[in-house]
Amino acid sequence: MPRSTGIQFDGEYARIVELEGNSRKFKARFFRQKTTPFVSQPEVSKPESTAPLPAETPVQTVTQKPAGTLAELFRSENISKDQVITAVDSSNAIIRTLTIPLTNPDQIRRAIKFEFENFIHNIPVDGLVIDFYRISEEKSSSRLITFGISKNVVASHIETLETADINPVYVELDITAFFNAFSFSRQYKENPSCVLVLIENKFAKIIVVNEGIIAAVRIVRFEVTSGNAAALCKHVESTVFSADIASGPACVFMADAGAQNTGLTAQMQELLGMPVKELTVEPPAEFLDGNGQEFNIPPDMAVPYGLALKGLDYDKSGLDLRQEQYKYQKRFDLLKKAVAVLLCLTLTLLGLVTISLSGEIKALKTKEDYVRDEQAKLFSKATGSPLPNDSDALAELVKFEDRIKTAVGGGDHPLPVSAMEYCDELFLRIEKAKVSYLLLKTLRVSNSQKQIIMTGEMQQGDIQALTNSLNASDKFKTSLPNYTMTSDNKAAFTYTISLKQKEEHKK
Repeated sequence: MPRSTGIQFDGEYARIVELEGNSRKFKARFFRQKTTPFVSQPEVSKPESTAPLPAETPVQTVTQKPAGTLAELFRSENISKDQVITAVDSSNAIIRTLTIPLTNPDQIRRAIKFEFENFIHNIPVDGLVIDFYRISEEKSSSRLITFGISKNVVASHIETLETADINPVYVELDITAFFNAFSFSRQYKENPSCVLVLIENKFAKIIVVNEGIIAAVRIVRFEVTSGNAAALCKHVESTVFSADIASGPACVFMADAGAQNTGLTAQMQELLGMPVKELTVEPPAEFLDGNGQEFNIPPDMAVPYGLALKGLDYDKSGLDLRQEQYKYQKRFDLLKKAVAVLLCLTLTLLGLVTISLSGEIKALKTKEDYVRDEQAKLFSKATGSPLPNDSDALAELVKFEDRIKTAVGGGDHPLPVSAMEYCDELFLRIEKAKVSYLLLKTLRVSNSQKQIIMTGEMQQGDIQALTNSLNASDKFKTSLPNYTMTSDNKAAFTYTISLKQKEEHKK
C-alpha cells in the first residue's frame, strides 16, 4: 500500500505522521514527536588550559551533521521517503487578502506577484515565494488569501531535509496543513462555520472557517497564560470581523498549547459567549482501516497529519511553495530531461537539413521559423510525448503551418500577414518597457490608415514608459495614449500608433 509522511520541524522538535492507504481508507502507521534538538548546533572545542591562546592560534570548531536525528529515525522505524510533505512555519509568512479581476487559476498564478507587490513595503517581491488560497469567485474576479514567504526560508527548509536524504514532494504552510487535518474530521462535518486557534512557538495562528472554507487568517505573537484570554479574544473577534461573513462562527476549537490550558479556554468561552472546545482530528469511521486498532493520533500532531493527508491526495488548500528553482524533481529527472532535450535538438536539426534539401519548401526562411516553433513544442514534450519519425516530419510541419495561417486569418477581424511585422515590433516594445501589468483587450492593424489601435488596462505609472518605448521604435512614427482610471485603480487605455512605411524604416 502507498505511504505518505508529513513532517513538521523547527530547531527544538520534529513531529512526524506516516499514513498508509489512500484518502478513502487508511491507517496511521507511525506518529511521534521527537523532542531532542532536530538541527544540531555547532560546538566550539575549548582548550584544557585556561591560559589565553596566542593570537595566531585558530579556534577549532566541531560541526555536527544537520538532520542526523531525523535520518536515524527514518532508518530505525522504516519510514518511507517516497512521498514526504513538509511545512514551513507560517509566522514567517506575509499574509494579505485581496481581490483580483481574474478567475482562471493559471492566469491568477501569473499575475499574483504583481498584485501582491502593491500590498507590501520595504520587501522585494522577487525575494518571495507567493501562493494563494481562493475564498470565493464571482463572474470576473476572485477573492484570495495570499501568502508570501522568503525564498531563503523555503530553501533552508528544503536543504535541511535533503541533508537527511529526504526530498519533500510538497512544501506547505503549517496553518493550511492544520486546516487540512481539521477538514477531514468529524468536528468539521458538525461545525462547518467556526474558528480554529493553533498556539505554538509563542504565536497564535487563527483561522476563520465559514461554511467549510477559510475566510480569514491572522497570526499574532501570544504567550499562553490565563491572564491573556482577553487579548486572544480580541484577536479572534477582529479576525472574524475582517472575514466579512454574513453569520458568525458557532464555536472555537483550540489546539496544541492553547487546548492544554483549561483556565484560558474557560475564560475565552465566557468572554466570547460561544463554546470553546479542544480540537480532535479523528476522521469519520468509514475512512479508517484500523485492523482492530483505534485512531489515536493526538491533536498536537494535526499539522503533520494534515501534511500526510495531502500526500494521499486529500488537499483542501492547494498550496505548494516548491516553485521556480525549488520545484520538486525526482532523482535523476534533471539528467533525463537534459538527455531528452538533446535528443529532440538532434532530431530537429536533422529535420532542418532534410527540409533544406527537399526543394518542396519555397520560402525557406519562413519554413525555418516554423521549424523553430515546432522545436519548442518538442522540448515541452521531452519528458513524455513521442516525437514524429523522420518520414512524418515534413507533413507535421505543413499541418503546423496550416494551423498558424488559420489562427492568424480567422475570426471576425483577421490579421493580414503584412501586419505581423508591426505586431512583432509592438510586443517587443512592450517587453522593453518592462510593463508590470498589461491586460490587452483589442488590437487592430490598418495598413490603409497606417496605424495600430490598441486598447486594454495597465498600471498608470507604466504608461509613460510604454509611450517612450513605442516612440523609440524605427517602425512607429508617433504613439498617443488616451486613458481613464477604473474603479480598481487601473488605467483603461487606448493607444493610437502611427506606422512608418518600409521605405522609411531604411532611412
